[in-house]
Amino acid sequence: MMIMFKKIINVINNNKLKIILDYNYIDIINYTKIIDINSNLININKDNKYIHIKGDNLSVKKMIDNEVLITGTIKSVELR
Repeated sequence: MMIMFKKIINVINNNKLKIILDYNYIDIINYTKIIDINSNLININKDNKYIHIKGDNLSVKKMIDNEVLITGTIKSVELR
C-alpha cells in the first residue's frame, strides 16, 4: 500500500528526474542543483544521484526553475 501511495505522489508532483538527450543537446528536468559548470564538464545533482556531462564547448542555453538545457558536443553522460 505504501509503495502505491509513493507512486501516486510522484505522479502528482511529477518530480522524477528526466533526461532528454540528442546529438547536440541534453535537457535535464527536475534537477536539484548544478554543482560545476565549465566548457568540458557539467555536474548536476538530483537528490542522491549525480549526472556528469562531458564534452566540448558545453554551455547552458536555458535554465528555468527545475530545467536546464545544455548544448555543445556531448561526448558522454554518466548517471551515478
